[in-house]
Amino acid sequence: MTSPEDISRPEKQQELETLLSTGFVKEQTHLRALLEYLGRKAVEDPGQPIKEYTIGVEALGKADDYDPRIDPTVRVGIGRLRSRLAEHYDDPATTGAIRIDIPKGQYQLAFSVRRQTTPPRGGGPWGQRLVPATAMLLAGFVLGILGTLLLPSRGGRQSVDLPPELQSFWRAHLDPAKPTLVVYGTPLFIKLDRWLLRDSRVNRWEELPQAEGLRALIDAVPGVVPEPAYDYTGGGEADAVFTITRLLAARSAALAVKRSATVNWDDFRDTHIVLVGSHKFNRPLAELPYELKYVPMSRPSRVANTRPAPGEAAAYATVFGPGRDVIAEEYAVVSSLPGIGPDTHMTVIAAPSSDGTAAAAEFVARPDTLRQLYNRMHRSPLSLDPLPGAFQVVVRIRMKGGVAVQFEYVTHHVMAK
Repeated sequence: MTSPEDISRPEKQQELETLLSTGFVKEQTHLRALLEYLGRKAVEDPGQPIKEYTIGVEALGKADDYDPRIDPTVRVGIGRLRSRLAEHYDDPATTGAIRIDIPKGQYQLAFSVRRQTTPPRGGGPWGQRLVPATAMLLAGFVLGILGTLLLPSRGGRQSVDLPPELQSFWRAHLDPAKPTLVVYGTPLFIKLDRWLLRDSRVNRWEELPQAEGLRALIDAVPGVVPEPAYDYTGGGEADAVFTITRLLAARSAALAVKRSATVNWDDFRDTHIVLVGSHKFNRPLAELPYELKYVPMSRPSRVANTRPAPGEAAAYATVFGPGRDVIAEEYAVVSSLPGIGPDTHMTVIAAPSSDGTAAAAEFVARPDTLRQLYNRMHRSPLSLDPLPGAFQVVVRIRMKGGVAVQFEYVTHHVMAK
């Protein structure tokens, strides 16, 4: 087999069946329906273009009056499926001689001969997944982690003893028998030809009709299909991921890093999780089976208290300095929760702003600031007894030039498991 033309129909069918039989689109009903439909079309009618309307009606069961200009479900699904296919085949652990892609601006599958790569030595399946190929903004800093922290060196790497405050707080994530997945939030960008567009008020594709300015720009470029892109993250989220991975890697914890847009529930079931970023950008947070009391919100910028008790503040509002872009005082939330799967744990680090998220990560990575938490929760300056199994803590952070200069415990809430 030397060219795409040499790939036979049975070989295409076999690759599709292999893809569908794995966990590639497990629990992703829309993606599975799209892959099955596009795969059947690609095998039976190769090279024939497919209309967005046809996919919506025939693959996703849309009504006959379905209007793709109003309902972007097909475009969103195709964009997600395109990203998932790319990640699957770019993973060195993936075997096989055939690759399936969805070319940009098209809706049909393309089969090609896959260039084989040699998996890196000593990384294991988790080491090979550490850097999502499309996380462009994070590429440089994650590669730095790969080279200096997360991958074992040839001569071996000594585990560093952490202060007792850090060992106690991060105990579950230091578990050598189960890896920790660090998930960072990603805002929505709109890919339009060679342009990337963003409206900070919109972070879900289905909200796009509300952004009149974006719609006007899209309509001004006829013939180009806009696509959602969740490939980037904020500088604060990048700093937070670096802070957490550096801390855990010092104890030789098994780590991986992933964009929130590519996480599936298998990840939550099988690993410990650290979620970095607000609900707005870290979409799995909105789907967790927990009623969180403290939730970072962006409009207006605050930490909302969803169930204020008598005498409690209903919100902790961000304080801005001169100019709306200068934060003088921010509030952040750290949540410690039971994991979705058996014997797993989840830590959530979030704030209304990107800089606040970085500061929240610093709060739980320093023994002196964690000591505040232990002192207030145990009411004993010397106690490092285990913390409750599920709780949230609100932290006030004073900032200068985007840098945290002072941390202060505000309140906490112990949750029922």
